[in-house]
Amino acid sequence: MRAALMKNKSIFSKFRFYTPTLISLFLLILFCVAFFINRILYIVYPGHAGVHWSFFSGTEIENIYSEGFHLILPCDKLYIYDVRIQEISDELEVLSKTGLKINIFLSIRFRPKYKFLGLLHQNIGLD
Repeated sequence: MRAALMKNKSIFSKFRFYTPTLISLFLLILFCVAFFINRILYIVYPGHAGVHWSFFSGTEIENIYSEGFHLILPCDKLYIYDVRIQEISDELEVLSKTGLKINIFLSIRFRPKYKFLGLLHQNIGLD
């Protein structure tokens, strides 16, 4: 009984010795997580999709991230695209065959294909 009590005492004394180190380590990890939370946790909202760029392997073409919470490494990046139907409109002033000025209102509706989003990011870019 006395040997078991002495063994418990040595465990508690070791724990007391390492307590400041453990607390410091815990606070350091907590600070790092709080500092890098914007680079670790990404939220992809409805109507959007994400393309993952990895520091180690580059753009992941096959894996497209759908809506929700996603955790990635702090050295990686998740690019978020709007995959809903979008519209671009512009008014152009052109010349006809006879030389008259004609105003044309041009409107284009488009939507990026979900499965080709990785290739779009790799070949065209974010814009």
